[in-house]
Amino acid sequence: MAGERYLLDTNALIALSRGEESLLRRIEAASEVSVPFVAAGELYYGAFNSARPTENIRKLRDLLSGFSILFPSSATIETYAAIRYWLKKAGTPIPEADLWIAALAMQ
Repeated sequence: MAGERYLLDTNALIALSRGEESLLRRIEAASEVSVPFVAAGELYYGAFNSARPTENIRKLRDLLSGFSILFPSSATIETYAAIRYWLKKAGTPIPEADLWIAALAMQ
């Protein structure tokens, strides 16, 4: 697993924040770990919408501080559109956030 590169989605970040040991070991051994902007946004929304927003926002900032946040480039935007088109054409659309994550993974 050493040298692996990971792009963490919302579910992986939640598991990481809960201390899932197998995921923690993989992250510690990884050469690069990134978070798509949309996954970070989903988690911030959850924190704002929680019973303890101040505490949860602080915890989220701490969690995300160890990772680079990926934002779309022009090429990512084009890839997003192509993936969305092909999935629609195939009759298998997926949620918007997952489309952005897929395009960022290809970036």
